Amino acid sequence: MAGSSGAQQPFFSPDGKWVTFFAQGQLQKAEVTGGTPILLAEAAYPFGGTWNQDDTIIYSGSLGSGLLRIAAGGGGLCPRFSGGASRRAKGSLHHLGANPGRRGALAGFR
Repeated sequence: MAGSSGAQQPFFSPDGKWVTFFAQGQLQKAEVTGGTPILLAEAAYPFGGTWNQDDTIIYSGSLGSGLLRIAAGGGGLCPRFSGGASRRAKGSLHHLGANPGRRGALAGFR
């Protein structure tokens, strides 16, 4: 897929039509049928992400950024948990997954 050189940590939209990934210091998405990737946000040192059923993406874009949330269609970022659980957790983010049927995400730290 053009523009996806060095892509890592892919995850899919709930309907399976889009793949989201980190490449070239950015969070990007592309249709699984092909096409040019769409830039969603900067993500210098990513630590994973998940696409929720409410059409939002929760991800960690760099060490110490906490968890961030963005609309799957793009737009401005907002901290997902400012000063909350992600800041109090000891260790580094090791897994991030959707919380089926609910807003938010499940995060594992080690």
